[in-house]
Amino acid sequence: MKQKHLHILVVLVALLLVPANSWADDLKRGDTFEVDGITYRVTDIYDKTVNVGPGGWSSSNDPAIDVETKGSLVIPANVTGPDGKEYVVNQVASYAFRNCTGLSSITLPNTIESISSYAFYGCTGLTSFKFPEKVDRISSLSFYGCSSLTSVAFPSALKEIGSLAFSKCSSLATFTIPESVLAIENAAFKDTKWYENQPKGLLYKDNVLLGYKDDKPNGRVVVKANTRVIAGRAFDGCKELTSITFPIGLVSIGTFAFYNCI
Repeated sequence: MKQKHLHILVVLVALLLVPANSWADDLKRGDTFEVDGITYRVTDIYDKTVNVGPGGWSSSNDPAIDVETKGSLVIPANVTGPDGKEYVVNQVASYAFRNCTGLSSITLPNTIESISSYAFYGCTGLTSFKFPEKVDRISSLSFYGCSSLTSVAFPSALKEIGSLAFSKCSSLATFTIPESVLAIENAAFKDTKWYENQPKGLLYKDNVLLGYKDDKPNGRVVVKANTRVIAGRAFDGCKELTSITFPIGLVSIGTFAFYNCI
């Protein structure tokens, strides 16, 4: 009995020696914290991952930084939270840098895997952008209205580009869609410099049929050989279509590609 009481006493003493804040300060999924003026949000407490920015299922539209920030910004691959634990930065949250017009460049770590909606919306100071190699998804409206953006370098891991992702990037003239891409939604590159330089009719970029410009296709359409992807809403509203022939090797057709064609 004395040994049992002694054991309990040892456990109690050990507990008393643990710092009072060691559990109280543990972060939960959805918690936010700031490091060097950048806000991060915990996305997984087991894998120890965070978003850049407070946005997400919390419905917060606040940016990750002060919108008046100017110049270049470098996002680290890892950050230490207020709980003393190290977290991997693996996603840019929705609205993270929306309307941060003073940013001239931003460098993302190779740990980033996806870019969420509206992430860089309206960043009119950005002139070029290089995506980390692990990025497989660029969500809708993520670079909408980045009017100074002249070129982007997509990673070989990229699989999906969301609707209007680069729309209204009026200076964007140079980009290559990698063969890894399996889905592009509607108007992803509309109203870019590249778009304005294209002739009327069906719009092709690399191995993707993006849609049409001005003149709606009608009658019989034969999709160009080597086309692997047809973008979302590519033939939206083409009521005069009578038939369409797809090439061997076509792997995906986007959402509502033939919407309102009846």
